[in-house]
Amino acid sequence: MKISTEKASAPTRLKWLKQLFLFSGMILGLALILLPPPSGLSDAGIKCLGVATICVTLWIFAPIPLAVTSLAAIILLPALEILDKRLVFSFFGNSAVFFLLGVFIIAGAMMHTGLSKRIALFFLTRFDKSPQFLIFGILLASSILSLFMPEHAVAAMMFPVVMEIARSLRLEKGKSPLAVALFLALTWGAVIGGIGTFLGGARAPLAVELLKETFNRDISFTSWAIAATPIAVFLTFIAFLILSWHFKPEIKDITPARRLLQQELDRMDKISINEVKIGLLLLVTIFFWIYGGHRMGLAVISLAAAIMVFLLNIV
Repeated sequence: MKISTEKASAPTRLKWLKQLFLFSGMILGLALILLPPPSGLSDAGIKCLGVATICVTLWIFAPIPLAVTSLAAIILLPALEILDKRLVFSFFGNSAVFFLLGVFIIAGAMMHTGLSKRIALFFLTRFDKSPQFLIFGILLASSILSLFMPEHAVAAMMFPVVMEIARSLRLEKGKSPLAVALFLALTWGAVIGGIGTFLGGARAPLAVELLKETFNRDISFTSWAIAATPIAVFLTFIAFLILSWHFKPEIKDITPARRLLQQELDRMDKISINEVKIGLLLLVTIFFWIYGGHRMGLAVISLAAAIMVFLLNIV
């Protein structure tokens, strides 16, 4: 019994030892960042040493994935004014790349937790009264989701849902006008909603970053959304009119689709803590993009949110 107790306590002792070294390394790094620099070393130099200490500690003991620690290093350098954010991001292309990286990680977390699917089903169950309403529901759900996550992710998430709807209605493959309208509503909605904010795809952030680098003119997250979202809303209704006019549904009763959507929604458990976490994280991130994007940089906020996805144990 004594031997087994000693064997059992060895992993526990090792775990506490690792936590002690992890805590000590983090405290040392923070101390180097906060304390005034010694003679002969600049303020940026001592802060850089502190960042290196924190990152090496995290790399050794790996409480979060190694790549996430690397992302933390990239955002700490401009956040602590060690290097200018343009210089830091220029080593890898430009800041738009990292903005999109953070957005894709957030979108992946939304899909992983099921929050995005829950939102989509919530919308679709409100538009299940007729074939035309169903078309509009898919168009609207895809468009709204693309305001908050990349359009390609929206299309990938919505495709199986629309496929199951088409199967439940027994729509004839290759011949059904309603089936064509449903899938066009999915694709058009994702593309249209994707222009509303920087979160919808790579085009807008990359174009704005190139504009900034070439002509030193910047467009904020808020300015783009205010200018582009009304266009997305207008195009959504135009798309619905085109689909309704050009593709006349061959059936009127969509009871099987209504039953399917309700079953899918009922099959989902009560909203989980991780869904709440990623929802709140997205709202906080958008808040900082709107009110701190110009000063902090959209890419820095985006990467910080991506790191929080792992620190909050969402994925």
